[in-house]
Amino acid sequence: MKRKELENRMLQALQEGNDCAPLWKRFFSYVIDYFLSTILISLIPMIATSILTGEKAFTSENFTAIPMGWRILLSGVAMAVAVYYFCILPLKETHRGQTLGKRILGIRIVTVDGQELTWKHMCRRELIGSLLIEGETAFPSAYVRYFIFLWLPQALSQGLYYVYMGISFCSIVYAVFGMQHRMFHDIVGGTRVAAK
Repeated sequence: MKRKELENRMLQALQEGNDCAPLWKRFFSYVIDYFLSTILISLIPMIATSILTGEKAFTSENFTAIPMGWRILLSGVAMAVAVYYFCILPLKETHRGQTLGKRILGIRIVTVDGQELTWKHMCRRELIGSLLIEGETAFPSAYVRYFIFLWLPQALSQGLYYVYMGISFCSIVYAVFGMQHRMFHDIVGGTRVAAK
C-alpha cells in the first residue's frame, strides 16, 4: 500500500471515529475480562499448587513453596491460557475482535487503518502493550513480574512496580482525554476499540 493511500485511509478512519466505544463500555468489558481471565489463567496453577502443597488456599506463599521447575511450568501454562484468551480468541471468526467481555458489551478491537485484525496486531497489543509496557492493567503480568522480580534486588523490584503503576495510570488518562480513547496498548498494537 502506498503512503498516500495509507494516509487517506487513516484520515478517513479518524473522521469516522464516531464508532469509538464509549469509555464506560471499555471499562466494564475490562472488568469482565479481568475476572474471567483471572479465573481461567489461575485455575491450573491453583489446582496443581494445592495438590503439591496439600494446602486448600492458593496464595503466593504456597506458590513459592513448590519447586522452581513446577513454578516455571505452571507459569508457562498460565501464560498460554492468557495468550489464547487475549490474542487468539479475538481472532476467531466467531469473535471478530472480541474477548468475552467485549462481546457482552457489544464492542470490538479493530485496526486503526481499517485492515483486518491479525496475530501481529494482537501480539503487539496484548503481549508488548498490555503485558510488558502497561503491566498493571493485565493480570497475566503478575506471572511475568514474579520471575523478573525474583532475580532483582527488592528495592529495584519495588521501583519497577511503581513505574508499571505510573505507566498504567498515564495510559488510562490518555484514553480518557484522547479523541479515540486509545490506551498505550492500542497504540503499540495499531488498534482501537470500536462500537460493534
